[in-house]
Amino acid sequence: MALRTLQKERAVAAMVVLVMALGITSNTVVFTILDAVVLRDLPYHDPARLVSLSTSRDGETPQEDIAVPAVAEWSSRSRTVEDLAMWRDGGGAVERLAEAFALRSSAIALESRTA
Repeated sequence: MALRTLQKERAVAAMVVLVMALGITSNTVVFTILDAVVLRDLPYHDPARLVSLSTSRDGETPQEDIAVPAVAEWSSRSRTVEDLAMWRDGGGAVERLAEAFALRSSAIALESRTA
């Protein structure tokens, strides 16, 4: 019965196919992103060995910015850390004549001691 109705009403059949295609496509996109961001392992040899280091002035609150010389010293003095990377996120405002806009920036530095 339903197939006969869809054969007679071509516009309804086209809409059914379009809605099904959009649903399948959106479902595929959502699960592809979920798989890439949440479900897959980190792209490191042994992710269980990753650690995060920080400094603190009062012993409790981590500092926002760590000086590059401090990171270089950690790297040179460490006997247990294989590689050390530093990541900093920042930004500011840029003004040009009557315009102003925000500028976001990120910097990554990696010191690799493994060959």
